[in-house]
Amino acid sequence: MISLYLCFMKNYLIVLFLVFFGYNINAQENLGFILNNDVKKEIIPFELASNLIIVPVQVNGVLLNFIVDTGSTRTVVFDFKGIDTLNIKKEKIVRYSGKKNNVDFVEAYFSDNNIITIGRGLIDSSAEIVVMKQSNSYFVERLGMNVNGILGTDFFKKYIIKIDYVSQNIYVFNRKFKLPRDVRKAKFEPIKLIKGKPYINGEIANNNSVLITDVLIDTGSSDSLWLHEIDSLNFSYPRSGFNDYLGYTLTGEIYGRRSKLDQLSISGFKMERPTVSFPDYKKSLGMRANKNVTNNSNGSIGGEILRRFDVIFDFENQLISLSPNSNFNDGFYYNMAGIQLKVEGMSLVVTREKGFWAKSFYRNDGKENQSVSNTTKLIYEFSPPMLSYLKLGVIHLLKLRASEKEI
Repeated sequence: MISLYLCFMKNYLIVLFLVFFGYNINAQENLGFILNNDVKKEIIPFELASNLIIVPVQVNGVLLNFIVDTGSTRTVVFDFKGIDTLNIKKEKIVRYSGKKNNVDFVEAYFSDNNIITIGRGLIDSSAEIVVMKQSNSYFVERLGMNVNGILGTDFFKKYIIKIDYVSQNIYVFNRKFKLPRDVRKAKFEPIKLIKGKPYINGEIANNNSVLITDVLIDTGSSDSLWLHEIDSLNFSYPRSGFNDYLGYTLTGEIYGRRSKLDQLSISGFKMERPTVSFPDYKKSLGMRANKNVTNNSNGSIGGEILRRFDVIFDFENQLISLSPNSNFNDGFYYNMAGIQLKVEGMSLVVTREKGFWAKSFYRNDGKENQSVSNTTKLIYEFSPPMLSYLKLGVIHLLKLRASEKEI
């Protein structure tokens, strides 16, 4: 069975994580991504949207945008509207579980022997892909750009990969050549690969209690930290916080509690007052717990933590290096306004997400809108000079303090 959660948190409240478990596909062994023998390294520029890494990927010759997701063991295509030439052979139908619209599962297709090309010379010529049976364009609306799917951990298996969140580049290093000095001199520590996904030991402190647990390193999550299945542990929950809608999933909506912790320590680096979410899977999806939980893991860290480091993965040797970058001392905040702003053509589009409790706001016809039970989009037209100012950063300023809150 396959479970896919598409959750949206933090700045635009977007979290994405994909859990594959207990499902066996009889297919030929995938050789994975291959660099040409004469290529020392591949540099892949990416866009960072709500802490999610989005890279251009060619699937069977068609250019798409994928989220790089270490929380997924599969490559998934979930938005294919307007794509007529993808040429994916839809073979076996698979199902992933959950609870949405009184349906206990959603169907997808499994396809193998696809060609995925990243950058100039990183190619998987026998790629296995899961294609959602129904296209989902949720990311387009929330991120303001086309996002078609997920690039899973197959991308990380063979090569040393460095993610530079500041320069917004991914570096893929060929082991056959001498590695650059910063990689050779980097301090590495062990990670665990459990069902193909990376886990690192973390220490979480709150109210004089300490939880030491393995946490999933999830580049496909934009949030800081999720904790689950800790009721039976001797750990003190934060006293303050609030119950909230945590995000949308293909199988339903997830609710839970948001708060802050005293401290999170990863790889010897301490971060003060990180944000945390406690999802309630039982009430939200009818599940006892998150099926991503392992025996020694009670949580996951996402992009809001990872963006504070230069991250180097060595899956082959089960190692990671975390080196603080210029983002390290940034504060941790929640977006309490639930507002996202983006420019579309000559318009400023203001979207208020459901699950937030603003009393009222105004539509573009000037009438007060009291309902925030669903996503509401307001569109404002601007002249070219005014729009240029918006593109230069006014949008960022509008979002900055009104949408942040310290708990």
